[in-house]
Amino acid sequence: MRLSSLLALAFASVGLAETPPGFVHQVPGRLDVIYGTNVVDPPGERFTKQQTATMPTYGTSDVPLNGTYLIMMIDIDLPANFGGLPAGQRGIVLHGLFRDVKYNGRQSSTGSYILAPGTGTQPSSYFGPSPPAENPPHPHNYIELLFDQPANFAVPASEQQVVNARLPFNYTRFVAAAALQPPIRANYFTVQG
Repeated sequence: MRLSSLLALAFASVGLAETPPGFVHQVPGRLDVIYGTNVVDPPGERFTKQQTATMPTYGTSDVPLNGTYLIMMIDIDLPANFGGLPAGQRGIVLHGLFRDVKYNGRQSSTGSYILAPGTGTQPSSYFGPSPPAENPPHPHNYIELLFDQPANFAVPASEQQVVNARLPFNYTRFVAAAALQPPIRANYFTVQG
Protein backbone atom coordinates (compact mmCIF):
# COMPACT_ATOMS: atom_id res chain seq x y z
CA MET A 1 0.00 0.00 0.00
CA ARG A 2 1.33 3.45 -0.89
CA LEU A 3 2.26 5.95 1.82
CA SER A 4 -0.45 8.38 0.66
CA SER A 5 -3.06 5.63 1.08
CA LEU A 6 -1.79 4.80 4.56
CA LEU A 7 -1.88 8.46 5.60
CA ALA A 8 -5.41 8.88 4.24
CA LEU A 9 -6.51 5.80 6.18
CA ALA A 10 -4.87 7.09 9.37
CA PHE A 11 -6.52 10.51 9.09
CA ALA A 12 -9.89 8.95 8.28
CA SER A 13 -9.74 6.75 11.39
CA VAL A 14 -8.88 9.74 13.60
CA GLY A 15 -11.77 11.67 12.05
CA LEU A 16 -14.15 8.89 13.02
CA ALA A 17 -13.27 8.99 16.72
CA GLU A 18 -16.17 9.49 19.11
CA THR A 19 -13.97 11.10 21.78
CA PRO A 20 -12.35 14.56 21.84
CA PRO A 21 -9.01 15.09 20.10
CA GLY A 22 -6.11 14.23 22.39
CA PHE A 23 -8.11 11.91 24.68
CA VAL A 24 -6.14 8.76 25.56
CA HIS A 25 -8.63 6.47 23.78
CA GLN A 26 -9.83 7.33 20.28
CA VAL A 27 -12.94 5.17 20.07
CA PRO A 28 -14.45 4.53 16.61
CA GLY A 29 -17.83 3.08 17.78
CA ARG A 30 -20.65 5.49 18.68
CA LEU A 31 -22.57 5.23 21.94
CA ASP A 32 -25.98 6.84 21.57
CA VAL A 33 -26.57 9.38 24.34
CA ILE A 34 -30.09 10.82 24.54
CA TYR A 35 -31.17 13.57 26.94
CA GLY A 36 -34.98 13.62 26.70
CA THR A 37 -35.53 14.37 23.02
CA ASN A 38 -31.99 15.68 22.47
CA VAL A 39 -29.57 13.23 20.88
CA VAL A 40 -25.82 13.89 21.18
CA ASP A 41 -25.11 14.01 17.45
CA PRO A 42 -22.59 14.93 16.25
CA PRO A 43 -20.09 14.16 19.01
CA GLY A 44 -18.89 17.36 20.65
CA GLU A 45 -22.26 19.09 20.33
CA ARG A 46 -22.91 21.86 22.88
CA PHE A 47 -25.61 21.38 25.52
CA THR A 48 -26.73 23.35 28.58
CA LYS A 49 -26.62 22.36 32.23
CA GLN A 50 -30.42 22.20 32.21
CA GLN A 51 -30.54 19.86 29.19
CA THR A 52 -28.12 17.44 30.87
CA ALA A 53 -29.36 17.64 34.47
CA THR A 54 -30.87 14.14 34.51
CA MET A 55 -29.30 10.87 33.45
CA PRO A 56 -29.56 10.21 29.72
CA THR A 57 -30.74 7.12 27.92
CA TYR A 58 -27.89 5.12 26.41
CA GLY A 59 -28.07 2.88 23.38
CA THR A 60 -26.73 1.79 20.02
CA SER A 61 -28.22 2.60 16.61
CA ASP A 62 -26.59 -0.07 14.48
CA VAL A 63 -27.12 -3.35 16.38
CA PRO A 64 -28.33 -4.43 19.82
CA LEU A 65 -25.42 -5.43 22.05
CA ASN A 66 -25.68 -8.74 23.86
CA GLY A 67 -23.01 -8.53 26.56
CA THR A 68 -22.70 -6.93 29.98
CA TYR A 69 -21.12 -3.50 30.02
CA LEU A 70 -19.84 -0.69 32.18
CA ILE A 71 -20.60 2.97 31.36
CA MET A 72 -18.40 5.77 32.65
CA MET A 73 -19.06 9.50 32.29
CA ILE A 74 -16.23 11.96 32.95
CA ASP A 75 -15.54 15.68 32.59
CA ILE A 76 -11.94 16.11 31.41
CA ASP A 77 -11.77 19.88 31.97
CA LEU A 78 -11.80 20.32 35.76
CA PRO A 79 -10.03 23.65 36.52
CA ALA A 80 -6.92 23.39 38.70
CA ASN A 81 -8.42 25.48 41.52
CA PHE A 82 -11.27 22.94 41.91
CA GLY A 83 -9.20 19.78 41.74
CA GLY A 84 -6.19 20.74 43.81
CA LEU A 85 -4.01 20.45 40.70
CA PRO A 86 -0.98 22.57 39.80
CA ALA A 87 -1.84 25.90 38.17
CA GLY A 88 -2.54 25.63 34.47
CA GLN A 89 -3.47 21.93 34.55
CA ARG A 90 -6.94 20.48 34.13
CA GLY A 91 -8.17 17.34 35.79
CA ILE A 92 -11.02 14.86 35.55
CA VAL A 93 -14.31 14.58 37.44
CA LEU A 94 -16.21 11.29 37.55
CA HIS A 95 -19.86 12.04 36.68
CA GLY A 96 -21.11 8.47 36.76
CA LEU A 97 -20.03 4.84 36.77
CA PHE A 98 -22.76 2.34 35.92
CA ARG A 99 -22.29 -1.42 35.99
CA ASP A 100 -24.25 -4.42 34.73
CA VAL A 101 -25.44 -2.44 31.70
CA LYS A 102 -27.37 -4.60 29.21
CA TYR A 103 -29.61 -4.27 26.18
CA ASN A 104 -33.09 -4.25 27.69
CA GLY A 105 -34.97 -5.53 24.63
CA ARG A 106 -36.50 -2.12 23.82
CA GLN A 107 -35.87 0.69 21.40
CA SER A 108 -36.11 4.43 22.03
CA SER A 109 -38.25 6.76 19.93
CA THR A 110 -35.06 7.60 18.01
CA GLY A 111 -34.50 3.92 17.14
CA SER A 112 -31.67 3.25 19.61
CA TYR A 113 -31.40 -0.21 21.15
CA ILE A 114 -31.56 0.84 24.81
CA LEU A 115 -28.76 -0.10 27.20
CA ALA A 116 -29.90 0.04 30.82
CA PRO A 117 -27.75 -0.17 33.98
CA GLY A 118 -28.52 -2.89 36.50
CA THR A 119 -30.55 -1.83 39.51
CA GLY A 120 -28.77 -1.04 42.74
CA THR A 121 -25.33 -1.72 41.30
CA GLN A 122 -24.10 1.74 40.37
CA PRO A 123 -20.75 2.41 42.02
CA SER A 124 -21.25 6.12 41.29
CA SER A 125 -24.65 7.67 40.54
CA TYR A 126 -25.27 10.21 37.79
CA PHE A 127 -24.08 13.72 38.57
CA GLY A 128 -25.16 16.23 35.92
CA PRO A 129 -22.71 18.68 34.34
CA SER A 130 -22.19 21.87 36.34
CA PRO A 131 -18.98 23.49 35.09
CA PRO A 132 -18.03 26.73 36.82
CA ALA A 133 -18.02 30.01 34.92
CA GLU A 134 -14.50 30.78 33.76
CA ASN A 135 -12.85 33.87 32.33
CA PRO A 136 -12.13 33.41 29.52
CA PRO A 137 -15.03 30.97 28.98
CA HIS A 138 -13.94 27.33 28.70
CA PRO A 139 -16.37 24.64 27.47
CA HIS A 140 -16.03 21.35 29.35
CA ASN A 141 -15.86 18.04 27.47
CA TYR A 142 -18.10 15.34 28.96
CA ILE A 143 -17.16 11.90 27.66
CA GLU A 144 -19.36 8.83 27.98
CA LEU A 145 -17.57 5.52 27.50
CA LEU A 146 -18.87 1.96 27.13
CA PHE A 147 -16.58 -0.87 28.26
CA ASP A 148 -17.00 -4.62 28.20
CA GLN A 149 -17.52 -5.40 31.89
CA PRO A 150 -15.08 -7.98 33.25
CA ALA A 151 -16.56 -11.00 35.02
CA ASN A 152 -17.05 -10.37 38.74
CA PHE A 153 -16.34 -6.65 38.28
CA ALA A 154 -15.89 -4.59 41.42
CA VAL A 155 -14.35 -1.17 41.94
CA PRO A 156 -10.74 -1.89 43.00
CA ALA A 157 -10.06 -1.10 46.65
CA SER A 158 -7.32 1.33 45.57
CA GLU A 159 -9.93 3.34 43.59
CA GLN A 160 -12.89 3.23 45.99
CA GLN A 161 -12.13 6.54 47.70
CA VAL A 162 -11.74 8.52 44.46
CA VAL A 163 -14.89 6.92 42.98
CA ASN A 164 -16.78 8.13 46.06
CA ALA A 165 -15.14 11.59 46.02
CA ARG A 166 -15.40 11.89 42.19
CA LEU A 167 -12.38 14.21 41.91
CA PRO A 168 -9.65 14.37 40.99
CA PHE A 169 -10.30 11.14 39.09
CA ASN A 170 -7.38 9.46 37.31
CA TYR A 171 -8.96 7.78 34.29
CA THR A 172 -5.92 5.81 33.12
CA ARG A 173 -5.12 4.58 36.63
CA PHE A 174 -8.72 3.45 37.16
CA VAL A 175 -8.86 1.62 33.81
CA ALA A 176 -5.60 -0.20 34.61
CA ALA A 177 -6.56 -1.04 38.22
CA ALA A 178 -9.98 -2.36 37.12
CA ALA A 179 -8.37 -4.42 34.30
CA LEU A 180 -10.64 -2.80 31.70
CA GLN A 181 -9.95 -3.21 28.02
CA PRO A 182 -10.18 -0.03 25.89
CA PRO A 183 -13.75 1.26 25.51
CA ILE A 184 -15.78 -0.17 22.63
CA ARG A 185 -18.15 2.80 22.19
CA ALA A 186 -18.09 6.45 23.20
CA ASN A 187 -19.64 9.86 22.67
CA TYR A 188 -19.08 13.32 24.10
CA PHE A 189 -20.68 16.72 24.39
CA THR A 190 -19.70 20.10 25.77
CA VAL A 191 -21.23 22.34 28.43
CA GLN A 192 -19.95 25.81 29.29
CA GLY A 193 -20.32 27.40 32.73
